[in-house]
Amino acid sequence: SPKIMPILIAIGVFLVLMYISDKVLAPRMKLKTRMAYYGLIFLALPFAYFIGIMIVPMVEAFQFSFQKYNILNPVKPYVGLKNYRDILDNELLWKSLYNSLRFALFRVPLVLTLGMVTALAFQAIPRYKNALRTAMLLPFLTSGVALGWIFIFLYSRQGPVFHLLRMFDMPDTKSLLLLNVPTALYAIAFVSAWASIGYYTLLFTVGLDSIPGEIYDAAKVDGANGWQIFWRIKFPLIL
Repeated sequence: SPKIMPILIAIGVFLVLMYISDKVLAPRMKLKTRMAYYGLIFLALPFAYFIGIMIVPMVEAFQFSFQKYNILNPVKPYVGLKNYRDILDNELLWKSLYNSLRFALFRVPLVLTLGMVTALAFQAIPRYKNALRTAMLLPFLTSGVALGWIFIFLYSRQGPVFHLLRMFDMPDTKSLLLLNVPTALYAIAFVSAWASIGYYTLLFTVGLDSIPGEIYDAAKVDGANGWQIFWRIKFPLIL
């Protein structure tokens, strides 16, 4: 492929230069200079990958925003700010922003709250903390396609969510959660939050473990209760 060949050539040139520098330049350097040199070499390839995969497409996409882009037409004339004016005049833009805001306002507090609560619970049972931490991280490592199929079943008429709602005599909306307009966004946000809770639990657990035990002991000597220890010590120190 024409796009893959420059990448392969660049990798080959990089490996050749690295071999030559390792045999010719590195032996003449001091140890500290050599360590810094090798560090820069090993950072060069990921940095080039980041530029090629992230920065270049972003710059090209920004350039395309000023053009009348058609993938089937090689001629892409510049139209100035017309695309931006069309977007701002489209009511779907504002509706999308509103839905994104609702999604974030539901998901972010849910993830942070449940992640904090779970981390505190793991700290209270240190014997099984590592096993529980691993189990909580599995949804974050699971493929998004697999999670999608799991929750499609859970939200379906054959799934437990539907039967749980029926147990509480909630009305059948025919389309259920995913296809019902008032509930679809929150159902999807819950799946996204559930998949991320393990990651934030891990972050909060590491933060809690980094707090010195002497601080807890001093707080208990001063008569602080559990809520005061959390609000005055744990919460500020992990932020």
